Amino acid sequence: MNGVLAIDKPENYTSFDVVARLRGILKMRKIGHGGTLDPMATGVLPVFLGKSTRAVDLTDERKRYLAEVLFGIKTDTGDVSGDILKRSDIFPEREIIENTIFEFKGKIRQIPPMYSAVKIDGRRLYEIAREGKTVARKARGIEIFEIELIEYRKDERIILLDISCSKGTYVRTLAEDIAERTGTVATLSKLKRTYSGGFNIEDCISLDELEEIIKRDEKPPLLCVDRLLLKYNEIHLSAEDKTRFFFGARIVTEQSFPDGDILRAYCDGEFLGLVKVKSRSLLKFKQFV
Repeated sequence: MNGVLAIDKPENYTSFDVVARLRGILKMRKIGHGGTLDPMATGVLPVFLGKSTRAVDLTDERKRYLAEVLFGIKTDTGDVSGDILKRSDIFPEREIIENTIFEFKGKIRQIPPMYSAVKIDGRRLYEIAREGKTVARKARGIEIFEIELIEYRKDERIILLDISCSKGTYVRTLAEDIAERTGTVATLSKLKRTYSGGFNIEDCISLDELEEIIKRDEKPPLLCVDRLLLKYNEIHLSAEDKTRFFFGARIVTEQSFPDGDILRAYCDGEFLGLVKVKSRSLLKFKQFV
């Protein structure tokens, strides 16, 4: 079985928990996911099956989230699951928050939280954090493409943000940094990913729904992996060139593409995989059939 599923990850599941349950439902081992979500988070988790796992690192790296932020407390994990480290009575006015979040738009630097999977000296940061220790972390470059204040709930001291960002963005840290810049503290209370790897939340299916489909002996709603690779141009090969592709042989092309370009290769409407351009020739880069 090859293809991609868009799973609506439930709360209190790790991304690996989703993969483990899918292995049981689909009775297959070769499954990978695109983009880790914290257990507290819900929403879009692209899951790659069979040969499609080769595309995990090639899909659209842009993510989109709905982030609910609770002002007045700071925790050790950056979300409401952690222990409270600090409190504040300050809840900024709506205009202040709107002006502040605008300052975070664009390319910025962000320090990964201690409770994260980032490795330092061979150890995951969350392993060190669980020992009650803190280590120095280097800031990393990320990009906030869009950020908008959707809700301002004064009585609850909560705001809701719609965030479009690059891969590697820690929304927990972003929430804390926004609060700090307004002179107070905050933590993430809910997080829902609404876009990842070419999928919107409307494209997703729950694990329970998928399990029922399999029990009815119906086909799961698999998508061809090429849907997630639309950032690459396409090229159509002859039957002869299809054979050359499978054997990894050089394919001569009369079409003009810059050296180093990656292209989606098709033959008679079938997606074969990706090829790389080199000196007016095509070389197999990834095969998906």
